Amino acid sequence: MNKPHPALELVVPSPVRRLALDGQGELWVKDDSAISPIYGGNKARKLAWLLPRALEVGARRLVTIGVAGSHHVLATARFGAAVGLPVTAILLPRPASDAAHHTLGATLRAEPELLPCGGLSDALATLRRLGRRGDYFIPPGGSSPLGARGYCAAVAELAGQVEAGLLPEPDLIVVAVGTGGTGAGLLAGLRRSRLASELVGVGVVPLPGLASLVRLLAWRVPHDVGAAGSPHPAAFHLDRRWLGRGYGWETAEGAAAAREAESVGLTLEPTYTAKAFAAALDHHRAPKNRERLTISANSPNRPVVLFWNTYCAGAFSSEELSPTKLPSGLARLLYRR
Repeated sequence: MNKPHPALELVVPSPVRRLALDGQGELWVKDDSAISPIYGGNKARKLAWLLPRALEVGARRLVTIGVAGSHHVLATARFGAAVGLPVTAILLPRPASDAAHHTLGATLRAEPELLPCGGLSDALATLRRLGRRGDYFIPPGGSSPLGARGYCAAVAELAGQVEAGLLPEPDLIVVAVGTGGTGAGLLAGLRRSRLASELVGVGVVPLPGLASLVRLLAWRVPHDVGAAGSPHPAAFHLDRRWLGRGYGWETAEGAAAAREAESVGLTLEPTYTAKAFAAALDHHRAPKNRERLTISANSPNRPVVLFWNTYCAGAFSSEELSPTKLPSGLARLLYRR
């Protein structure tokens, strides 16, 4: 692969710090929120691998799929513009929320081509119809073996911070899992790392085969990425307790967790990171709950829990946080019921 475009260089390693919140062990965060000045969070780590490949094969357009108000679509639009590639995004409906409205408004300002669709079959038909030579397709969430390499490499980054004494080795790493690429990359990295940390993916989509998808994708991540060390089994559990009504619906537990996070200088959003942080707090404060998850800690009574923050800090400008009148075709994608 050619030398990465300067716009795709990340500000890594992302920082780690201990959070001063009451609990029975130690609660830490690895904060990916500012790893790129273009757009932080987990999408940046994936796109930093996907877009060099697109440029390498001579792509003339990026095509992707996401829900209305998708951070993946917004990040792809911003990074695509930075490397000179136009973006076409097929959008699916999702529950309405202020966060989704702001993200969709910010996406409009990034000026991709947005194609609203009523459902998955409509989206797939649109994808077949619009395809043309020179397109480079990025799957939802950037969740492919190549995209997952970003988080496989991130485990080596974390291992280096542990070795440098910046944090203790985590017993648990807690992260939100939607399309599965972030969790798969972390799982692949842990399999190749000396870290004995166990991974808890907090499910934010009601997909029955999500755990199997993460494990399968993890095995497909290329083997030339990751920390040095002998490959070994890595424990992974999908924690579904925090989903609530479904994808995109806010929960009381998530809202409470977001308020606690704000008290220690951590900004979260309701769809992914607030739910994942609620799970991290639960493991931090009630280690006994681990028994029913069939995961055991190195220090079961005082576990070291690491929350991996995948949200973009400063995602929106003050203009983007002001009320935005969405075109009717896009506004209809944000439904209430």
